[in-house]
Amino acid sequence: GGAGVAYTWSAADGQWEKIGEVVAPPDSFNVESRMYQGVQYDYVFDVEMDAGGKRKLPYNRDQNPYEVAERWLEEQGLPLDQTEQVVNFLCQNTGGAAALSSSMPMNN
Repeated sequence: GGAGVAYTWSAADGQWEKIGEVVAPPDSFNVESRMYQGVQYDYVFDVEMDAGGKRKLPYNRDQNPYEVAERWLEEQGLPLDQTEQVVNFLCQNTGGAAALSSSMPMNN
């Protein structure tokens, strides 16, 4: 099979307009792979750690990436000065979905 193609309907023109090719492979939409601790997420990333090994980082599109990053760092026992790095990771690996959720950190 070839790549999938995405279209949008133009009511003004009364026709479908091609907007591009679907780049994610079909198995990336596997619901099983997005489960973490019994909860379904939009994304569950395997994060490679400097000390070796991988840790799971779950994320939903509607979450504030700064809150997710801070909570995850605390859960992992990692320094909060890495928050910006985790937020950047989320933004890069969600196709910008994380950037749309919040452009500014929340102050507690």
